[in-house]
Amino acid sequence: MKRTGKPEALEHGQAQVVIQDNNTDQRLHDLATIAGIQRGLRGMYAGTGQDAEDVFESLEHDLRMLLERDRMMEAHTPDLRADIAEGVEQARRGELIPGTEGRERIRLKSRERPK
Repeated sequence: MKRTGKPEALEHGQAQVVIQDNNTDQRLHDLATIAGIQRGLRGMYAGTGQDAEDVFESLEHDLRMLLERDRMMEAHTPDLRADIAEGVEQARRGELIPGTEGRERIRLKSRERPK
């Protein structure tokens, strides 16, 4: 790699890893950035691009959705932890539920939870 400056592939069985030096990695990153800018400029000149206002509005919407999802997950986390702890205790006491019955109970319980 030092001699040629090209990435090297390391293989072990079916696993493969490609390594490259920092300069090559930075150059590839720079080329990808330039290509993205060029695509944006071509779209702007052709009149096929999006207004910045629309893009920001879309990003704000997506961010609001992600934040709402996180809030919902946080709200359900204590219940989920309690259910897991209860399940672990039941398993320790040998009170496991057969698979089909357990899955049905889970389905019913998930329908009861507020969405």
